[in-house]
Amino acid sequence: MSAKKSITDADILAKLRAHLARAGLNQKEFAAGVGLSPPYMSDIMCGRRDIPYKIAAMLGYRKTWVRT
Repeated sequence: MSAKKSITDADILAKLRAHLARAGLNQKEFAAGVGLSPPYMSDIMCGRRDIPYKIAAMLGYRKTWVRT
């Protein structure tokens, strides 16, 4: 039996960056689409703020994940 890999903020950010690239969106456009200010979105992308649940959920993550 293999152990389940813990999901980290870095994992979610990597998935978010890939999503933005596939969708052809920049941070400002994405922020507007999810109701966040561009500076707040920048802070998320730089790891200065926690990832909001609505973004994690949009990427397919459940309410709980391991934070690092």
